[in-house]
Amino acid sequence: MSDIIQPLLHKDTITVNWQDVNAKGKMSMRAITQYLQESAWKHSRKLGTGYDFILKQDAIWVMGKLEVKMVAYPCWEDKVTIETWHRGYEGLVASRDFNIYNAEKQLIGAATSDWYVIGIQSRRPKRLQFLDQFLDSALPDKAMDEDGLMIDPRKELPLLLNHQVMFSELDFHGHVNTSRYFEWVINACDPDVLFKRQIEKFGIRFLSECNLKEIIQISGQIGSDEAYFKGIREHDGKIVFAATMRFEK
Repeated sequence: MSDIIQPLLHKDTITVNWQDVNAKGKMSMRAITQYLQESAWKHSRKLGTGYDFILKQDAIWVMGKLEVKMVAYPCWEDKVTIETWHRGYEGLVASRDFNIYNAEKQLIGAATSDWYVIGIQSRRPKRLQFLDQFLDSALPDKAMDEDGLMIDPRKELPLLLNHQVMFSELDFHGHVNTSRYFEWVINACDPDVLFKRQIEKFGIRFLSECNLKEIIQISGQIGSDEAYFKGIREHDGKIVFAATMRFEK
């Protein structure tokens, strides 16, 4: 993908900061998802489909699904390059992929994501025909194959913890930022498992918005190879997310 010219392909090179690493000294899932989001926003703005353009449609972009696979995790002060492109849209869903490289230009990670444009008032997905003018900037290449990592959100799982949504977790749109969900999932895990096992792949499906002061019941099941989680809004029993992690063997 590196020989594709701008603006079809967008690149950001970052230095892994102290706050980006976890207790193992590796770049955290939260930090990875934050930088992926930032690259997506920058590229969409460059293409003309960013925040300001979508706002004129009385709508906002929201992520519907994210899957990430890491071959190796960067450490503190490592240089990392994120490469991103969009793959167009089908129906209500726009797709965007990512590659992650280390300073030696070796591929160490990849990600795929689905996005929706939802109405500011209705909070429901809009049809995306108004994006047809931007289809020439789409690239069909997939960064990774989706292999059914996601679980059925209706699967019954034991309760691990309750979490109240705090003001610091909200983004500019007033709902919980994507990266915060990964923090919730990590906090629901047994620390001994996290210290002993390396997460090879993680994914999340966003099913409903979380708002300030809501109580989210986080349920999960952690096995030898995979872990499954879901979040349920306490006051109405609605499933707000389903997530999965796969560990290195």
